[in-house]
Amino acid sequence: MAKINIPVLAIGESVIVSGNYTILLRNNDTKADIYNTEGEKISEVFGFKDVDCLLKNTLFGKEAFIVLSKDSYYIKNYEGKVIQKYKAEGKYIVGAIKRILQSSSTSKFYKGFRERVVVSSQSDSYKNNFEVGTRIWISEHYLIEKNKCGEIKIYNISNNKLLGTIPKSNYKDNQSLQIILRTNCYWFGIHWNMMIKERDGWTVVTQDGNVMARGISDELLKMLIGNKAEEGEEKVFKYNGLEIKERERLYKFSKVLIVEEFNTGKFRFYSSNGNHIVTTLIEKRLTDCFKTTEKWIAVMIKGSYYYDPEWQIFDYNGKVICESVFRIFQVRQMRYAIGSSLLYPNNETLWIFNFNGEFKTKIEGYRFEFEDENYIKIYSSSGCFQIYDLNGIKVTDFSFDEENDIVWEDYTSIIFHKTDRDNEYVEYNLKAKEIHHLKCQEIRVIDDSDELIVMIRKNGQWGVFKYVGVDFENAEFYGFKEIIPIQYDKISGNGYYSYAKYTSKDLYGYQETFEDVYDQGGNLIMTVEL
Repeated sequence: MAKINIPVLAIGESVIVSGNYTILLRNNDTKADIYNTEGEKISEVFGFKDVDCLLKNTLFGKEAFIVLSKDSYYIKNYEGKVIQKYKAEGKYIVGAIKRILQSSSTSKFYKGFRERVVVSSQSDSYKNNFEVGTRIWISEHYLIEKNKCGEIKIYNISNNKLLGTIPKSNYKDNQSLQIILRTNCYWFGIHWNMMIKERDGWTVVTQDGNVMARGISDELLKMLIGNKAEEGEEKVFKYNGLEIKERERLYKFSKVLIVEEFNTGKFRFYSSNGNHIVTTLIEKRLTDCFKTTEKWIAVMIKGSYYYDPEWQIFDYNGKVICESVFRIFQVRQMRYAIGSSLLYPNNETLWIFNFNGEFKTKIEGYRFEFEDENYIKIYSSSGCFQIYDLNGIKVTDFSFDEENDIVWEDYTSIIFHKTDRDNEYVEYNLKAKEIHHLKCQEIRVIDDSDELIVMIRKNGQWGVFKYVGVDFENAEFYGFKEIIPIQYDKISGNGYYSYAKYTSKDLYGYQETFEDVYDQGGNLIMTVEL
């Protein structure tokens, strides 16, 4: 196992390792430094938008490598010395050559040609009409012309496009066409780009005649072909106790080291001291797939942009703390994880940690809701819920029932709970953490108001009260200000006025029905007889 000298990594930096080099990528992934195996910086690369773009324009051979800088490619050895500098018409010259080298072995381009001599020519299809006596070679897809200057021109028959020209200086007079094509063409099939050695070097051209790159030297081409021959060799390196294979990428974060495997989509997570934690397939951005605290790391073990994620929480020795977690979040200075219960089918489990990740408690429930970052509602399958504070401590000894109790969570976070005793409600102010007992028969919330306004029935009579949150002298109910006194048989309203109905007897003992009309502020406007 080889040892590699990787430069010191800062938090957020990463390296791609190989037998001859390492690429150090900065935090923003738009600048990279290249080091040799001795840890010496030998090149810099700027201006790439992502790692894929960098690798498309960088190619490493056994004895030298190529990097793109602005409009020029530099061939350097692994001591950092520039061997050759050249310009290319095609911006992605290295990427084009890589695509060719990734195909199967070179097909026999020079086979299947029929040699002919032109005796007359009247076609305007080609750029230059063939002169009488011109020697040509024709196959199913190509036509090759050898003109009187000795130039060999290659055309695509299907579109009559000139693909390239082999100059006379590239071959000897006594060489056959097969030998000439074998040494001056790389062809991988009719649907692939091909390479033709022209006057100024090798040209990469499509079958439509579009030049992707021009002026590639023999030295570069030999290096690329030699690089391909060694692609199957896999080397393993040692770094900080970790085994890293060739072309894997190592990331450093504050609590963990992460190794991205080459072409598998898998990532290996390690603690900063080299303990293996987990290996998982990641289909989203890496930084969205793990969360760390002082005590643990949460890793997305399943998930993509198309379905909900599943997490596991590990300590830094690789021990699983929480399984089947589907939500991890922070409220104030506490951390929470919610996942599927392993004890009760269809239930959920809530794990509670402090800010540093120290485990505090675990609660089972049918569903959990966090309200206003003040408390937790833990539901049972029957629809009832209990109130816990953010530390996981139960606030009350009994359950609330949303069908019978009144839950007002907007602004005030107040719950009115009807007790088992007659004529008693308990008011729970969850924000203020106060409990008050209200002696009354019934409480109803007026729903068409932005404020907490309730109708209260006591001793068979109704009144209207507004919640103000503070007590004041002679208040009948703690925290409530009287708007309409408790003295009516029935109260209704339309959002603008309240209509309070009552009955009385006249001087002769006959019963009469009246209605007092109040505005929103509780001012009596009029009384009408019904």
